[in-house]
Amino acid sequence: MLTGSVMVSAANRLRLYVAAYGLTEDRILGAAAMVWLAFACVWFALTVLPGRPQRFAFGAVASAFTVLAALNAANPGDMIARGPGVASSTG
Repeated sequence: MLTGSVMVSAANRLRLYVAAYGLTEDRILGAAAMVWLAFACVWFALTVLPGRPQRFAFGAVASAFTVLAALNAANPGDMIARGPGVASSTG
C-alpha cells in the first residue's frame, strides 16, 4: 500500500512537471519505469503472496521486455520533437 501511494504521488508530480515544463526523454523513461514497477508490484501480489514464487521472475522479466518494446515502438525522441497535440504521420 505504501509503495502504491508513493507511485501515485510520483505520477501526479510527473504530470505536473510535463504540464509546466514539457515532455523530455527523462520524463518518458521515468513514466515507463513507473508502469513496469506498478505491474511488478501487482504481479508480486498475485504470485508470491499466495505461495507461488516460482512464477514471479518470469512474469517480471517478461513485463520488463514488454515495456521496453512498447517504449521502442512509441519512439520517445519523435514524440518530444513533434511536441504536444501533433499527430504522428507514418510513411
